[in-house]
Amino acid sequence: MKTRKNFAHADLSGKDFTNMDLSNANFRGATLIETRLQGANLIGANFVGAQVSTSRFTGANLSNANLSGANLDYADFADAFLSCANLEGANCSFSNFHGADLAEARLDGAKFHVANLARVNLAGIKFQDVDLSNAILSGANLRKADFSSSKLDFAWLNWANLQGANLQDQSLKNVVMNCANLVSANLSGADLTKAYLDRSDLTEANLSGSNCVGADFIGAYLSRADCSGANLAESHLDYSKLEGADFSGAILDGVTVDGITWDHYTILPSEWRKKR
Repeated sequence: MKTRKNFAHADLSGKDFTNMDLSNANFRGATLIETRLQGANLIGANFVGAQVSTSRFTGANLSNANLSGANLDYADFADAFLSCANLEGANCSFSNFHGADLAEARLDGAKFHVANLARVNLAGIKFQDVDLSNAILSGANLRKADFSSSKLDFAWLNWANLQGANLQDQSLKNVVMNCANLVSANLSGADLTKAYLDRSDLTEANLSGSNCVGADFIGAYLSRADCSGANLAESHLDYSKLEGADFSGAILDGVTVDGITWDHYTILPSEWRKKR
């Protein structure tokens, strides 16, 4: 039987726990500034309210760990395992989670401002009141994720998998989602002002009632997408694929549509058809 280690409220700054077995260890309220925990076994560890700024967890196993309310800013979790971990209310600003696995993690109220979440597995995660503003989510797996009441302004989501994701009524101003997979995603009522979705796949996506003023959809796939009632003023739809898309009731002032394609199921303004 593994011995439970108790480090509650201890100052462990600068210590080296590389590759150590610290499963179920208690770090509640501890201070771990610049602590080295690379490759450590931290399954089920308790970091509630801990100060973990600038520490290194690369390749560590934090499955089922409790990091709720912890300060994790500037920490390095690259390629770490955080499946089923609890990060509710944690401050992860400027932290590095590149390639980490956060499957089924609990993130309500967490702050990931300017965090690196590139290529992270976040499939099916519910982001309730999570701050992802300016975060890097390029290539992340966000399939069927739910972004309820979260902040994504200025986030980077190039090549991200957002198939079936719920982004309803979200603020996505200036978001960069070029080449993203948004098939069947719900973007109804979302604010996509000046967002970049060039070459993204929005097949069967719901953009009804969304605000897409000044957004770029150049070369995007919008086949069978619902764009009814959307505000697309001054947006760019050049060379996009609009087969079966519905633009009924949409605001289309100043839209550029060079090279667009459609079929007889597409609901388009008659003047657009002259620009095919």
